Amino acid sequence: MRTLTRRADGRPPYEQMAADLRARIMAGDLLPGTQLPSTAHLVTEFGVSNTTVQKALAEIGRAHV
Repeated sequence: MRTLTRRADGRPPYEQMAADLRARIMAGDLLPGTQLPSTAHLVTEFGVSNTTVQKALAEIGRAHV
């Protein structure tokens, strides 16, 4: 588990998490049309709250609309 914190460049954890998930999608680690890991899994993996996970997923959704 890693814990995301606000970086020196000011990027909040949800933006960092969204960028990580996008990178996994682009690398083929998360294939289009497959289910993303559960919120509970992402909370544990990134060491963040449910709210942070939801914001990151919303950020990914906005980028693809």
